[in-house]
Amino acid sequence: MAILLPAQILPSSNSNTPILRLGNGAFLWVKIMFLKKEVFNYNGEEVELSELSALQRIDYLSFVTQKTEAFDSEFKDAETQEYAGAFMRLNIEINAWLVSRSLFHLDQSKDENTLYQQVLSGWSYAAISFGSDKVLELSGMNIPLGNNAESETSEEQTEALSPEKP
Repeated sequence: MAILLPAQILPSSNSNTPILRLGNGAFLWVKIMFLKKEVFNYNGEEVELSELSALQRIDYLSFVTQKTEAFDSEFKDAETQEYAGAFMRLNIEINAWLVSRSLFHLDQSKDENTLYQQVLSGWSYAAISFGSDKVLELSGMNIPLGNNAESETSEEQTEALSPEKP
């Protein structure tokens, strides 16, 4: 029988070996590996993003649940304009959380909440949105839209959808 303890990733002096603090107060030094990384380009700028670790995926689901429950209870009777603004804020906060956790693997000299605030204050709405899409893709967590599960279309499909006459 496995015993699961809550854990928190802490930065260490060696950025490649973070410290994992377990809920029982114990510390482990762990080497993060096996995470996919990819360069994200936006508006002429480049930053490397990483997929989420298993622990971060669990934290992400908890964060989304907490944020959406609070949103649903606070804005269930809101006017359309107020609701739309609050929904956009929710979207930005969730996506910035994803990007900040991805960046944490590559810069563990800052804690996750500092990175989260830096993404919120230094990235545009579009950069946060596209960056979170990249993190979800790297993490295998993106949800395909529409009936086609594949994100890329074949040349025949593109031609069939084209308004141009042959």
